[in-house]
Amino acid sequence: MTIRLMNPTVARDIKPGDKIEVFNEWYWVRYINYHGSQITLRLQPEEEPLSPFCENDRVVVTVPEDLMIDVECN
Repeated sequence: MTIRLMNPTVARDIKPGDKIEVFNEWYWVRYINYHGSQITLRLQPEEEPLSPFCENDRVVVTVPEDLMIDVECN
């Protein structure tokens, strides 16, 4: 069992390369779009190499910019 240390982070402070959990699966944050008070996160599975040049997005979520999200500590 892997132990992951989490850091609660406001959505607007998340950056590409961060790793987050969505529906019990882990994803890399690949790309972020800002839309006023909302943010769209484009995610790719943790097991795939993180790359800004490929279209491996499996999950795209739009959240309020002030939503608290647990980000894995590096």
